[in-house]
Amino acid sequence: MACARSLIEIYTNCLEDEATDISSLIIIEPLISILDGGADRATQHTAAYCLNELINTFQLKQNTELLEYTTPRLINIFLVKILSIFC
Repeated sequence: MACARSLIEIYTNCLEDEATDISSLIIIEPLISILDGGADRATQHTAAYCLNELINTFQLKQNTELLEYTTPRLINIFLVKILSIFC
């Protein structure tokens, strides 16, 4: 998807050398808020796809700080969504 490619380009060309706080505020937090905010399913699917591609990029670039920042937040969202299905 074009939006994921755009975010990867922004990260690679502008934010790769920045602090984790700055990168997370610009790229990660808006996507997580879309997933957590209960927007329509198409928007949530796009945000999830973008996060997946960004996580793959973080792994390729070996940016463990952003991976460590992102993982607990996504696990928490995942658990809440799964539990809401079964309860």
